[in-house]
Amino acid sequence: MINQMVKEKNQEFIGLLDMLTESERTILDTQAVEIDLEKNESLYSSGQDARYVYIIKKGRVKISTIGADDKEVLKNLIHQGEMVGEEALFGHNTRRDSASAMDSGVVVYQIPASQMAMLMKNNPELSFKVTAQIAQKLQSAERRLESLTFQNSRTRIIEFLKETARKQGKKIGYETLLRPFLTHQDIGNLTTTSRQTVSSVLNELKGSNKIYYDRHRLLIRDISVL
Repeated sequence: MINQMVKEKNQEFIGLLDMLTESERTILDTQAVEIDLEKNESLYSSGQDARYVYIIKKGRVKISTIGADDKEVLKNLIHQGEMVGEEALFGHNTRRDSASAMDSGVVVYQIPASQMAMLMKNNPELSFKVTAQIAQKLQSAERRLESLTFQNSRTRIIEFLKETARKQGKKIGYETLLRPFLTHQDIGNLTTTSRQTVSSVLNELKGSNKIYYDRHRLLIRDISVL
């Protein structure tokens, strides 16, 4: 399974697991499991045992928690090729947040945390890559906190579009395609704005021909002038 996966075209995904030697891939193959998820299906929930880490093979996984009003608070979005559940590597016995599929047809690779920790200990390049991904998540969370303090709603939404485009967008000349994208409510949750504000900003950008969007995709005409 690992040998097949490292041949796939997603470069960030290859960058994480292609660092394994043939013998390490064979060891991991005996303990790892591929999991298929449908939209909103749970990967793990807050309070559950943290025994595994997961690498996203296909689709996106959302990290959320429950707010004081018992509503889901969307905290982060994990893309193809990234790791989720990494707290299991650092001594956390239970999950602090919940993770579920953002899309239909999500595929994740479940790896025992103890096995991944051993591989990282024996493979410095793999350890560095995992650490770099965790650092990127922390930087992203820090930028979101700063944006809440110093940016208005419109700016937060535009910066979110730019960050997402750089992270998962497909370049087509000067344009950047995001597909599948997110609902207006999801964007609002991730930028701490209302769905109505998101709709207003997106319609404004569409009206000025800076973006085009429909239910399934969003196209940024030129990210440098968004």
